[in-house]
Amino acid sequence: MQKVIGAVMIAVGILITGATGLCVGLVFTEGGVTSNDFSPENIGIVAVFAGIPLIFGITFIFLGRYLIRNAG
Repeated sequence: MQKVIGAVMIAVGILITGATGLCVGLVFTEGGVTSNDFSPENIGIVAVFAGIPLIFGITFIFLGRYLIRNAG
């Protein structure tokens, strides 16, 4: 059962981290790939709003990995 829970935690962590990365990319490009209006103050916004989900996603990945490795 620990292996299943660990695998689910890894999957959820990957989804959270991937979605956070996509959102960060959209904020930095401000919605368009050809936009040249990057402003350095966006880094603070990204750190506040994307940092917390990123930490949760990475934590889920490592906890899932720990559960799988320690399953008897």
